[in-house]
Amino acid sequence: MAAARSNNRLHRSVNAISESDIKEESGVAIVEVKIVPIGTDSASMSSYVASCYRLVQDEGLKHQLTPTSTIIEGELNQVLDVVRKMHEVPFDNGADRVVTNIYIDERKDRSSDMGDMVDAVESGV
Repeated sequence: MAAARSNNRLHRSVNAISESDIKEESGVAIVEVKIVPIGTDSASMSSYVASCYRLVQDEGLKHQLTPTSTIIEGELNQVLDVVRKMHEVPFDNGADRVVTNIYIDERKDRSSDMGDMVDAVESGV
């Protein structure tokens, strides 16, 4: 029962972000997502991460897998829809609890993508 209430709160939080706080005409956003399944039979998370990553690949948005997260680039509402689906994957695979951290970087003053951001840092090194 407590798990169901917790899941409902998480769903409401993600829904609240994507439906009421985001302007309809968003620019390109770079979103870092970390999904942590809790209450599984193993300390390993790779099978859960792989399932989430397959979902991102299937959605067709530009993305990058890192050792600790997945970075997705695209129109913010589209990315948040994918993140919502990713959040559900561990539950579908037997996790009792899922913690999802989302970091959003969105610029309105000029066009920029993941490559531009990396290039800007590397040019200063």
